[in-house]
Amino acid sequence: MATQTHKHTNLQSLITKIKKKILIYTTYFLHSMKHIKTYENIKNEPEPQIGDYVICNEKLTLHKLYENFISNTIGKFIEINNGQYNFNTKYKYIILYKNIPKKIKQLYSFQTVFLRIKKNNYIRPMQKEEIIHFSPDKEELKTMIAAKKYNL
Repeated sequence: MATQTHKHTNLQSLITKIKKKILIYTTYFLHSMKHIKTYENIKNEPEPQIGDYVICNEKLTLHKLYENFISNTIGKFIEINNGQYNFNTKYKYIILYKNIPKKIKQLYSFQTVFLRIKKNNYIRPMQKEEIIHFSPDKEELKTMIAAKKYNL
């Protein structure tokens, strides 16, 4: 009987420690979450402005690697597509991506999806519907990607 009481006391002690840790992590999480703006707060402009950082979600997925890269990488809206790169003008936003991983560059369709403009700088046209978050502050979008990564 004494062993069961001892186990019960140890279990209660363990539960108390876990509750304290959960409280600490929850407090930290809630404190850090106040710095994450919701989609509506970031998207206070009717559309992205040139120079804004963006997170996109492409409609036409040619390969899962593209989809993962585009939705988990911050690009930069650098100019409006007026046909200057022979992209279809329905894709209004020219997004700059830097340092694309080699495994993506090696895909057969890479040249139809991205256009190299300088060493390690590639552009990709996007429609407004494909831009899911944008902000002039890159750190806000980094926080969103981190939150998404950890399902927060």
